[in-house]
Amino acid sequence: MNLCNIHFHKNAEHKGGEFTTYAGDGKGFLTGYKYDGKLTSAELAPVAMKVCDSKTGDFVPGDTIELHYVHSTAKVTPGPTLGACLSKDVMNPQLKVEAQVYVLVNDAKALDFNEVSAHGVKNGYPKL
Repeated sequence: MNLCNIHFHKNAEHKGGEFTTYAGDGKGFLTGYKYDGKLTSAELAPVAMKVCDSKTGDFVPGDTIELHYVHSTAKVTPGPTLGACLSKDVMNPQLKVEAQVYVLVNDAKALDFNEVSAHGVKNGYPKL
């Protein structure tokens, strides 16, 4: 399958593990579950860079995000929307979504978002 889109949203879609605090009232993008674990005051310290999404608002340390890696059976290349998963040749492709839930922290040793969302080409196909 071809990697066609990488996107994320606030909160985990499913309850489980340390993500069991209900995040919203069922309105739009504020639903889902938040991280219940403990973070240090250093991990929760504000960051210099402000990250904002017009649909979900500001992201701050302590927020939960779910990253989706979408793959398609259509011969496509990664694009900014789920429309990138379609092609003129295959308008009803099979799709697969791999998801990973992360907690945002202020920690230089934590995973780098640019690295977990990096992609390239392997054997002629877009891959993570």
